[in-house]
Amino acid sequence: MNEYKQCSKCHRLKLAADFYARQGVCKPCLLERRAAYRAANKEKIAAWRAANKEKIAAYRAAYQAAYRAANKEKRAAYNAAYFAANKEKIATYKAAYRAANKEKIAAYFAAYRSGKYISRHSRLFFQTFSALNKIKSQTA
Repeated sequence: MNEYKQCSKCHRLKLAADFYARQGVCKPCLLERRAAYRAANKEKIAAWRAANKEKIAAYRAAYQAAYRAANKEKRAAYNAAYFAANKEKIATYKAAYRAANKEKIAAYFAAYRSGKYISRHSRLFFQTFSALNKIKSQTA
């Protein structure tokens, strides 16, 4: 059975699915209000983002890690389908990259062979871990 609610802004009768949970304003009206706020407060939002770069980066990294962990099979299936459908495109991209970045690739392998190389994933892990610890120490 369909439930209906009346929007407190546009006063139209709409399906309950057109509202976010515990909101008296319909989704289109709420999105319009949020867009107007963002347009009117661009400097304030930019200043907050600049002041909280580490917090935002840590949140985004944690969110993405949780998403990747929860959707491993879905991502693996998507990647397999994409690579199967775009083999030629990927091969030409890789060949062009190798041709354009010979020195960079040679330096990478030299560092790897010397044992001084820290993988990108290890570096990202340590950066994320230290950022999360910093946030925890600020909130505690």
